[in-house]
Amino acid sequence: MYQPMANCAAKSIRRTACRLIAMPLVVTALVIVLVFLYLRMNRQARLRWVRQIDLPGLWREQDSGAARIPRELRLLGGIAAGDYLLIEGQREQRGQWVFRGDQLLLTTDQGQTEVYVLRLFKPGQISLQAGEGDTRLFQKQTDNVISMQRPPRD
Repeated sequence: MYQPMANCAAKSIRRTACRLIAMPLVVTALVIVLVFLYLRMNRQARLRWVRQIDLPGLWREQDSGAARIPRELRLLGGIAAGDYLLIEGQREQRGQWVFRGDQLLLTTDQGQTEVYVLRLFKPGQISLQAGEGDTRLFQKQTDNVISMQRPPRD
């Protein structure tokens, strides 16, 4: 009679030990799943926002009334990176563009990088603020012609 009682007590201890070991594993797995879902939803929201901005295309600076030459910015490539052509008067600047976070990085073919903080006002209208505080407002030019070629390299 003593032996069956001892066997029951040992089974009870094993069950309790298994529960103590399994509980942290369940909590860890739950945390991993929640973090994965959060990162996935965050990534999808970012992609929707980048698609709403619709950066590739021709952007013309709106007349600010200041005594400065208006710019024309042509962004080619994907939704977050590609080639660019910046025209300011007779001056042309070419290179690569990348959109990260809220910053638009323009890297010239010579390797110089200009960083602009991008703000979306409404679809088709953005502002680019340079590090010195110089802010320019751009309007996207829409037409039914889609350029399939990259700007020529000199």
